Amino acid sequence: MARPALVKLGGSLLTDKASESSFKRAVARRLVSEVAKAEVPCVLLHGAGSFGHPQAKRHRIGQARPKPEGVADVLSAVALLHAEVLGLANDAGLRPLSIPLCGVHGDGDDLVDLPVADVAKAVDEGFTPVLHGTLVRDNRTGWRVVSADELIARFASELQPRLALFATDVDGVLDRDPADPAAKVMPRVTPAIALAVPTGKGDDVTGRMHGKLQHALATAQHCPTLIINGGTRNRLLDALRGKPVTCTRVEK
Repeated sequence: MARPALVKLGGSLLTDKASESSFKRAVARRLVSEVAKAEVPCVLLHGAGSFGHPQAKRHRIGQARPKPEGVADVLSAVALLHAEVLGLANDAGLRPLSIPLCGVHGDGDDLVDLPVADVAKAVDEGFTPVLHGTLVRDNRTGWRVVSADELIARFASELQPRLALFATDVDGVLDRDPADPAAKVMPRVTPAIALAVPTGKGDDVTGRMHGKLQHALATAQHCPTLIINGGTRNRLLDALRGKPVTCTRVEK
């Protein structure tokens, strides 16, 4: 199998988290176009943003056994965002192939029956596999959230990727709250440094930057891993092409 780059487009980039189910179409179009211009095999993952987080919080996913209507509400919202991303990726020439996670289930902190072979086969056939944060069945709680960050870490351990990029709405991991004008990008983060990273403000059912860092650290066990600002034009493209970019390099 060709060694793909794993690219995660954060929900904060693709959606307006302050407005439920609000899609940033122009930003999403530019990002998938940059992935296409890089001309390297990729697995594309995206967050749910305002198409999943508000709904999951409203139905207390992960806190109590959810009712079927709550699960359906979250899955329907996420599917709408996924369809938008697929359409733009197809327009960009990425030959996207949606990989469903309906057969995956959680077992404690583990994910069972991930479609690794399907993703690998799709890359070999010239497709760009596309996956997204969603809900999966869980042995303890009935259903739970699985973030695109968690997925990228799990697939990194199986696919031997050349590179993993976590594209978010900041230049990397900051040394203090993003609202502080004195905040600076940390050029590298190790497991020891990660313990001191500030959490920042806001509410996110997938754990905000601390959650992202834990999955990025797991990903870094298998390939070079960068946290970059996808909101800056051509930052994603340059990173995929191996050019030096402003970012945080996550190291094992």
